[in-house]
Amino acid sequence: MVDLSTLLKSSAIFKTVFPNGNTVEWRLLTLKEYRIFSGLRSLETLSEEYIAFSVFKHCYQGSFDLLNKRMPAGIPITIGRLILYLSGDCEKETIKSDITIARAMYQGAAVNEHMKRVVFTAFPVYKIEDADSWTRQELLEKFAISEVLLIERGIVEKPFDVDSITFGGEQVQEDSIVPINFETDSQALTKELGPWAQSDIIEEEVNQKKRVLSKKQSAQLDKIRRG
Repeated sequence: MVDLSTLLKSSAIFKTVFPNGNTVEWRLLTLKEYRIFSGLRSLETLSEEYIAFSVFKHCYQGSFDLLNKRMPAGIPITIGRLILYLSGDCEKETIKSDITIARAMYQGAAVNEHMKRVVFTAFPVYKIEDADSWTRQELLEKFAISEVLLIERGIVEKPFDVDSITFGGEQVQEDSIVPINFETDSQALTKELGPWAQSDIIEEEVNQKKRVLSKKQSAQLDKIRRG
């Protein structure tokens, strides 16, 4: 059984179950770890079997010294190869489906996710990983501060409408998401949010102008039809 403290530290734990009932818990490599191991493999100074074994030893959740000594040597190597595959070797084969699955799994309309995005917008210094270390009360407090800050900057027009929250799936209705003021000076936004956020806002502004133009065209067509 994997230790609870280990589970809390890891984002995901995988389990391999053997026919005899024994199990082995392991995790994936981080992006940095995968880069290092794949780099060592590309140098070809170490055998692929040794790299795979080292990967298993590094990602095994538990005391490696206490692992069953009767386990065939090929099993750790096989699991190590699987870890390498899932950690990045699968990129060319699965990237399209992986992105599709990740999009489907992300609960973007959930209230907590909406609050996180507001905090990240107001305080770009925060990382996505930081949010997982906050308590629920800390998230609420940061959200309240961020909301006021964005309103004062003119980036959003009004507070989030709490009456729009639905508890069936704890989702935020699309029309309740705080709108962005696209008429805000672009230089001010660049200073506050940085170039990446600014590019996103410019893109949305262009899309909004396209929608407005379509409405004007529709009105003109209606006018022509009426004669």
